[in-house]
Amino acid sequence: MDEDELGWIGKLQPFGTTEAAQWEARLGRCDSLGKALWGRTAEDLRRQLQKSHPDVPPGSDLADFQLLLRESSRLASLNLDDPRNAWVRRLVNDGTISVGTQQLTEWEARVEIVRRAVDYLQNH
Repeated sequence: MDEDELGWIGKLQPFGTTEAAQWEARLGRCDSLGKALWGRTAEDLRRQLQKSHPDVPPGSDLADFQLLLRESSRLASLNLDDPRNAWVRRLVNDGTISVGTQQLTEWEARVEIVRRAVDYLQNH
């Protein structure tokens, strides 16, 4: 362990039950946000991608969208062939969505929709 790593560890804050409950609530809001933003079908994803900006569900803040973007991007970047990531295959539908000349997997479409929503919220 070098000095930089030790400095990073020293900056960690205690994480108790209050923080865990807050984190769980935030993830729950992100789950609900994702469902509202993405809809239920590939056609719902396609409709969101065809718009100049996604329909942003009311009641969510930019921080929730940013967290959803980080987490959905992280899932999209996992190597699904790695046996340690087998649990992700249940979450990731490997259907393809065509929008104009763009071809995206359903998960890539979800990430793109959230990215556009974050961009829209930051600029409007």
